[in-house]
Amino acid sequence: MSVTCQQLVQAAENFNKVASCEADWRGVCNRSYYGVYHDAKAFWESLSAAGFPGTLSPTSKGGRHTDLCERLANPDAPKTDPRRKQSRQIGAIMQNLLADRIKSDYYPNEDVDAVAAANSVTGAKNVLLLLSGQQIGAPLQKFSGALSTPPANPQPQAPQPAQPASRSSFFKVVK
Repeated sequence: MSVTCQQLVQAAENFNKVASCEADWRGVCNRSYYGVYHDAKAFWESLSAAGFPGTLSPTSKGGRHTDLCERLANPDAPKTDPRRKQSRQIGAIMQNLLADRIKSDYYPNEDVDAVAAANSVTGAKNVLLLLSGQQIGAPLQKFSGALSTPPANPQPQAPQPAQPASRSSFFKVVK
């Protein structure tokens, strides 16, 4: 491949930084999903080659992308295999990315906003982290109504530990 999945996700992130309308946000959701698709598929193929193809539910709708996400989310590797948890996490994120991609590409009458775009970029970056064996912790953006501009700096950040309350906040001073 002449381009890496990391480069594709970086392109989606760069696009999201300048996205200013729903058409842009739809493009970000699309690029975020496809940015990680090939690496996620390669991870699943490595599990499948090891004899752990994952399972599909009896109600599965089928389709190449849906099957991949479902098999990743429902691995049949032994519980002692660290790839099992990794696969479950990747599959769950991929299912969300796929749902946003489908909504963005095939349902023009449904709204896609800056929060969905930012969450798609964050999800794609988290898939890349999981594939590289790193921990994830990037919080997703909260929906607070329709946004006219994308959120500033949707970079993943680790949660900060809570600071202890000062002693004066425990007691009310009565005179």
